This record gives sequence, structure tokens and C-alpha cells, in this order.
Amino acid sequence: MKRVRVHWNLKRAGYVVRGLPMRPGDMVYTDAVCVRNARFHATPAGAAYCRGFVDKRSGKVGARFVVAWVEGDACDCLTVGGADRLATYNPFRADTFTTVDTGDGVEAADHVTFTTVGTGKARKPLMACRVLR
Repeated sequence: MKRVRVHWNLKRAGYVVRGLPMRPGDMVYTDAVCVRNARFHATPAGAAYCRGFVDKRSGKVGARFVVAWVEGDACDCLTVGGADRLATYNPFRADTFTTVDTGDGVEAADHVTFTTVGTGKARKPLMACRVLR
């Protein structure tokens, strides 16, 4: 299986899948992807940078840089099981990925299904995972 890195693109409102090791031009934009043996990467420093960034031209607060992503082995199943829990990342709420129901931190998962809800620019990311820790 191929190792990939997945993150949410705020401007396009979709997922970006990149092969590892990363090479120029290897990005694939998609609405749904599955990853096994996933590790969630987010740092407190990246979240703090996001929160403290102010655009000089528009005055908007919050950076639109990639500061969090999920790495793992790509798979083609696109299934969500009953034991899967929803996970999210918001640098204004927590420094790491968290579960939606309890707010516990997520570092790794056996299986993660990335899908979207809605259409066009109004799409929102939905991450269902079997949390290991």
C-alpha cells in the first residue's frame, strides 16, 4: 500500500492527498479518501501560529496554511463502521485532533474515512475513525 498524507484545503473545500515522500505536483484533490494505520499530525506551535496570524491586507485573523494532516496507508474501501467516532481539528479550540463527542485527543487510528457534507464551497469535512489512542 502507498503511504499518503491527507489534509483539508480551505480554499477549494476538499481533501488534498499527497504521496510520501512528497514530490512536486503529486497532489490529488478529492471529496473522499480512506487511510489505514493513520497517524494524526498537529502541533501546538502550528495552532498558535494559526491563531496569531493577521493578514496585513484584509485584517482577517487566522492563517490558511497546512498545520495539521493525517498520514497513513491508502485504501479503497470508503466504509464507515458502527464503532467509528467522528474526529475534527480546529486550531482555535484545541492544539491537536479531537473526537467530536468527548473532546479527547486523537494521535492514531486503525482506519480513517474522510468524506464531505454539503456541496460547492459550503462543503464541510467529515472524518470517521477507529481511534487507537
